[in-house]
Amino acid sequence: MQKSTSIRIKVGAGLVLLTLLLLISSVINYRAMTALEANTANIAVRMFPAEEAVLNADRDLYQALTAVQEALLLNNADALAKAREDYDENVKQAYDRMHKFLDLLTPYPSVAGQLTSFETLFASWNKGASEVFTLLQAGKQAEAVAQQQAMSDPFSTLREQYNLAGELAGTLTEQMQSDSQAVVDSRQHITLIIAAISVLIGLILSYVNPRMIVTAVNEVRGKIDDISQGEGDLVSRIPIKTGDELGQLSGSLNRLLDQLQHLIRDVISDVGHLGDQSSGLGRIVHDAEVISDRQHAQLNTLVTAFTEIGHAINDISQHAQQTSAQSQDAQAAANQGMELLEENIAMNNRLSASVQNAGQIVTQLAAESERITSVLDVIRGIAEQTNLLALNAAIEAARAGDQGRGFAVVADEVRTLAGRTQNSTEDIQKMISSLKQQVANAVAAMESGFEQMQASVKMTGQMRGTFSDIQGLVGQVQEMNVQIASATEQQSLVMNEINQGMSQLSELTEEAHRISNSVSQCGQQMESLTGQLSGRVKKFRV
Repeated sequence: MQKSTSIRIKVGAGLVLLTLLLLISSVINYRAMTALEANTANIAVRMFPAEEAVLNADRDLYQALTAVQEALLLNNADALAKAREDYDENVKQAYDRMHKFLDLLTPYPSVAGQLTSFETLFASWNKGASEVFTLLQAGKQAEAVAQQQAMSDPFSTLREQYNLAGELAGTLTEQMQSDSQAVVDSRQHITLIIAAISVLIGLILSYVNPRMIVTAVNEVRGKIDDISQGEGDLVSRIPIKTGDELGQLSGSLNRLLDQLQHLIRDVISDVGHLGDQSSGLGRIVHDAEVISDRQHAQLNTLVTAFTEIGHAINDISQHAQQTSAQSQDAQAAANQGMELLEENIAMNNRLSASVQNAGQIVTQLAAESERITSVLDVIRGIAEQTNLLALNAAIEAARAGDQGRGFAVVADEVRTLAGRTQNSTEDIQKMISSLKQQVANAVAAMESGFEQMQASVKMTGQMRGTFSDIQGLVGQVQEMNVQIASATEQQSLVMNEINQGMSQLSELTEEAHRISNSVSQCGQQMESLTGQLSGRVKKFRV
């Protein structure tokens, strides 16, 4: 399942995991801060004011006791009234501040539960202390002193309530501070664990993901370098280990290699056939040259023979007997010339068929070149798609910031590979263009040779007709030996015409010989081009 996951999901999963860990750490720290803020608020809003209230209440209680003790020493009614006023004020403040303390600590019922006897103790002591002032106002000094002494224990008991309240407030404050410190310690421990896990995951991702991508890209680059710079291995394939974008890229390159392998294999086969045909054409052209040389020699012989016939006709009146023998020689030479012409016609027909076959093979080679061009277009399209994919990867890496630097390097390397692929396809395109131009030249040369061959065949037909005429004339010479004397002048004219025809035929034969040489040169050039093409495609191992 993981092998078929895309690169974006693999990279995004790590980033999402790191983000989740950061979010968890933030939530934990936020909750810790909230708890700390709550404890701090309780301490500031409740604990400190409560402690301050109970301390002030304790102070007011002592001041009330002091007012009672001072009243025992006074004899002035006004001073006694003033002492009673101070007492009442301090008693009220001691009572109110104790209630303020209890109100501030209402969220903590255990505090009020331990101070349930406060009201009773306070009322008892207040009643006794007030009785002291009543006795003093009545002039009962001794009874007032006794009453004050009797209230010493109730005061101590009431005082213990205030002390207990202060201790409870201090204990709560210490507990809150301890809880806050525990929360801080716990959250720090959890935060350190999450940070360690995040760092570990980040290190793993920064090692695994770039290594995975670089490995796959290096395999693709190595294969392309092997094709463009190495032995041109089209047999081996890149192993597809994942189903992500890099795996898909390897699959596309493998499919391209399949097509290129079949194409190069077909080209090698066609080049081999073309080489065989070129060799056959060379042999045919050589045979045609030999026949043309023989034909030229025979024509020269015929010209010489007819020249001699002309001289014989001039001397026919003196050499009647020689005329008959020479006519027989001329008949034999004409028959031999006719046989040579028939053989030349047959050879010209075979040479014409071979030239047509060579033209078809060269045309087929041009079609195969077009197929190579279409495959190069596919390679160029894949290179452009690879460049676009690398550009998208670079954009995504830029968005990822520092964590995406590795991916940016990989994307740049992929773009470099795509550029090298485009350069290689352009080089091959230039080679194919040169081959197409050379093939076009070969086709033009073959067509020209074919047209000239047709002209040669036509001229040979004319020569056959001429030889037929010669045979007829020689027969007439033999038949008209008895009329030689009267027909000498007429035969002389006929021989002049024959000499002119033979001269023209000789010129045509020489032209046919030049055409045959041109065809031979074209065949040699085509064979050379075939060898060059074969050498170029054989560097690929299919």
